[in-house]
Amino acid sequence: MPLKGEVRDTIGALARRYHSYILLPLDLAEEGPRGPIASNAAVLFDRQGEVAGIYRKLHPVAYAGSDELEAGITPGRYAPVFKCDFGNLGVQICWDIQFDDGWDALGRNGAEIVAWPTASPATALPAARAQRHRYYVISST
Repeated sequence: MPLKGEVRDTIGALARRYHSYILLPLDLAEEGPRGPIASNAAVLFDRQGEVAGIYRKLHPVAYAGSDELEAGITPGRYAPVFKCDFGNLGVQICWDIQFDDGWDALGRNGAEIVAWPTASPATALPAARAQRHRYYVISST
């Protein structure tokens, strides 16, 4: 889904209306240097309804018996930390929990809170990540 038009307008309006940050997980369609790409992403909207940043999942899942990542999803390249008025926010998505690199990068780059959109009911591993890096991990599950 492209981040323009109805999606951006609707979520931006909600962020403005409720004067809230909104983290929107979605499969994001973008134009890359060699054509269209898709990312499993989380888009952060600020209180004014503007896009404050985008995290693209570092570790998409390969389906069993296949080299294809989540139906053609392109992996992200880095784990940004977004400066918000409530603190420094990082993001990891679902299967990223299994890999140290993104979580470590967020700790090194000053994340105070890490949002973890996932369908996983896991609690021990996110708690271990939080304790190791001295940040809070929040999830929508």
